[in-house]
Amino acid sequence: MAKQRRVRKPDSTGMRRLLGTKVTSEASYRKIQNSLTEHDRVVSEYERKWGIDRLPMLVDEALRDRYWQQMDRLNAAIEKEDPIDVEEQVAVTIRAYAVLEQKATELGGRQIEQIAWTAAMKDGGVIALVRNRHDVPEMKKEMPDALVYCIEEVAAIVNAWSADNKLVEKTRSIFADMGATVTDVKTVKEILDDDIPF
Repeated sequence: MAKQRRVRKPDSTGMRRLLGTKVTSEASYRKIQNSLTEHDRVVSEYERKWGIDRLPMLVDEALRDRYWQQMDRLNAAIEKEDPIDVEEQVAVTIRAYAVLEQKATELGGRQIEQIAWTAAMKDGGVIALVRNRHDVPEMKKEMPDALVYCIEEVAAIVNAWSADNKLVEKTRSIFADMGATVTDVKTVKEILDDDIPF
């Protein structure tokens, strides 16, 4: 199974407290954050077109391995907290995405927006949502590590789930006019049946 490479973001609080490393000033910290912000901006556009972690899977093994090696170099630069190296590795990584896209297109890869939507999950995984049931096996081949569902399956899951969890939908409907969306759902195992003290 393919191992996905993700950029490991530095902890801003920890970095600001570091002593005796290259990240001892606000300027160095900002330089790293600026480089990573540019990385995220560019990569988000590729992910919008091709899907999260999907583009490397659409190219040949040698190019995919070179891309993963570059991601390892970028993560190593971030771990070293070296702003100059991070800036350099981000630039190389951005160029690598352009090469991946060109090769994927040459090999007949279809952009994800034509067939699916993807999103990153909090546990680091990826979910892909396709329009039709017959698209599920094809997408699973292209994204073997992702959870792949079609819209009908999601409707069935939400229907079954919301039958027992009306509170989420009720809360969401109250705040829907303000543009609120569900970002996290936590289940409460203990039933609270005490008096409200006001």
